[in-house]
Amino acid sequence: MNKQAVFIAVVMLLIFEIPSYSQSVPQQVQVTEPSQNSAVQSAASKELPVLKKRDIGDAVRLLQNILITLGYVQPNDRTSKFDEKTEQAVKNFQKKYNLFADGVVGSKTWSLLAGVLWD
Repeated sequence: MNKQAVFIAVVMLLIFEIPSYSQSVPQQVQVTEPSQNSAVQSAASKELPVLKKRDIGDAVRLLQNILITLGYVQPNDRTSKFDEKTEQAVKNFQKKYNLFADGVVGSKTWSLLAGVLWD
Protein backbone atom coordinates (compact mmCIF):
# COMPACT_ATOMS: atom_id res chain seq x y z
CA MET A 1 0.00 0.00 0.00
CA ASN A 2 1.50 3.36 -0.97
CA LYS A 3 1.67 6.55 1.08
CA GLN A 4 -1.34 8.22 -0.54
CA ALA A 5 -3.58 5.24 0.18
CA VAL A 6 -2.41 5.16 3.81
CA PHE A 7 -3.04 8.90 4.18
CA ILE A 8 -6.56 8.57 2.77
CA ALA A 9 -7.24 5.61 5.06
CA VAL A 10 -6.08 7.58 8.11
CA VAL A 11 -8.28 10.54 7.17
CA MET A 12 -11.25 8.21 6.68
CA LEU A 13 -10.63 6.67 10.11
CA LEU A 14 -10.41 10.12 11.66
CA ILE A 15 -13.69 11.17 10.07
CA PHE A 16 -15.59 7.96 10.73
CA GLU A 17 -14.79 6.32 14.02
CA ILE A 18 -14.63 2.55 14.04
CA PRO A 19 -18.22 1.43 14.64
CA SER A 20 -19.18 -0.54 17.74
CA TYR A 21 -21.19 -3.73 17.39
CA SER A 22 -24.38 -1.74 18.01
CA GLN A 23 -23.74 0.55 15.03
CA SER A 24 -24.22 -0.31 11.39
CA VAL A 25 -21.09 -0.44 9.28
CA PRO A 26 -20.95 2.36 6.67
CA GLN A 27 -20.84 1.41 2.99
CA GLN A 28 -17.39 1.01 1.49
CA VAL A 29 -16.11 3.90 -0.56
CA GLN A 30 -13.81 3.33 -3.49
CA VAL A 31 -10.95 5.82 -3.43
CA THR A 32 -8.71 6.46 -6.40
CA GLU A 33 -5.10 7.12 -5.60
CA PRO A 34 -3.57 10.45 -6.59
CA SER A 35 -0.19 10.39 -8.26
CA GLN A 36 1.63 12.60 -5.71
CA ASN A 37 1.51 13.42 -1.99
CA SER A 38 1.05 17.12 -2.80
CA ALA A 39 -2.00 16.18 -4.84
CA VAL A 40 -3.50 14.55 -1.74
CA GLN A 41 -2.84 17.68 0.32
CA SER A 42 -4.28 19.91 -2.41
CA ALA A 43 -7.40 17.79 -2.80
CA ALA A 44 -7.93 17.67 0.95
CA SER A 45 -7.73 21.45 1.25
CA LYS A 46 -10.20 21.93 -1.63
CA GLU A 47 -12.72 19.52 -0.11
CA LEU A 48 -12.56 20.79 3.46
CA PRO A 49 -14.34 23.96 4.59
CA VAL A 50 -12.80 27.00 6.22
CA LEU A 51 -13.29 26.53 9.97
CA LYS A 52 -13.32 29.11 12.74
CA LYS A 53 -14.46 29.56 16.30
CA ARG A 54 -18.11 28.60 16.95
CA ASP A 55 -18.32 26.25 13.93
CA ILE A 56 -19.68 22.77 14.59
CA GLY A 57 -19.90 19.46 12.76
CA ASP A 58 -17.95 16.65 11.19
CA ALA A 59 -15.23 18.85 9.69
CA VAL A 60 -14.51 20.25 13.17
CA ARG A 61 -14.40 16.69 14.50
CA LEU A 62 -11.88 15.78 11.79
CA LEU A 63 -9.80 18.83 12.71
CA GLN A 64 -9.91 17.89 16.39
CA ASN A 65 -8.91 14.30 15.58
CA ILE A 66 -5.91 15.56 13.62
CA LEU A 67 -4.97 17.95 16.44
CA ILE A 68 -5.26 15.08 18.92
CA THR A 69 -3.05 12.87 16.73
CA LEU A 70 -0.45 15.66 16.53
CA GLY A 71 -0.60 16.28 20.30
CA TYR A 72 -2.18 19.75 20.29
CA VAL A 73 -5.33 18.77 22.21
CA GLN A 74 -6.38 15.90 24.46
CA PRO A 75 -8.83 13.18 23.35
CA ASN A 76 -11.43 14.34 25.88
CA ASP A 77 -11.44 17.77 24.14
CA ARG A 78 -13.07 16.23 21.03
CA THR A 79 -16.49 17.90 20.97
CA SER A 80 -17.23 18.62 17.29
CA LYS A 81 -17.44 22.27 18.39
CA PHE A 82 -14.74 24.76 17.43
CA ASP A 83 -14.22 26.09 20.94
CA GLU A 84 -11.48 28.03 22.78
CA LYS A 85 -9.25 24.94 23.16
CA THR A 86 -9.50 24.12 19.47
CA GLU A 87 -8.82 27.71 18.47
CA GLN A 88 -5.75 27.88 20.72
CA ALA A 89 -4.49 24.55 19.39
CA VAL A 90 -4.88 25.80 15.81
CA LYS A 91 -3.03 29.03 16.68
CA ASN A 92 -0.20 27.03 18.30
CA PHE A 93 0.05 24.82 15.21
CA GLN A 94 0.03 27.85 12.90
CA LYS A 95 2.75 29.60 14.95
CA LYS A 96 4.95 26.51 14.97
CA TYR A 97 4.77 26.24 11.18
CA ASN A 98 5.11 29.97 10.44
CA LEU A 99 1.55 30.54 9.27
CA PHE A 100 -0.46 33.62 10.21
CA ALA A 101 -1.78 32.54 13.63
CA ASP A 102 -5.39 33.68 13.38
CA GLY A 103 -6.99 30.43 14.56
CA VAL A 104 -8.86 30.03 11.27
CA VAL A 105 -8.36 26.77 9.39
CA GLY A 106 -8.23 27.62 5.69
CA SER A 107 -6.61 25.88 2.75
CA LYS A 108 -3.02 26.61 3.85
CA THR A 109 -3.63 25.29 7.35
CA TRP A 110 -5.50 22.20 6.08
CA SER A 111 -2.65 21.46 3.63
CA LEU A 112 -0.02 21.82 6.31
CA LEU A 113 -2.03 19.71 8.77
CA ALA A 114 -2.21 16.97 6.13
CA GLY A 115 1.50 17.27 5.41
CA VAL A 116 2.53 17.15 9.06
CA LEU A 117 0.11 14.28 9.77
CA TRP A 118 1.56 12.47 6.80
CA ASP A 119 5.16 12.88 7.92
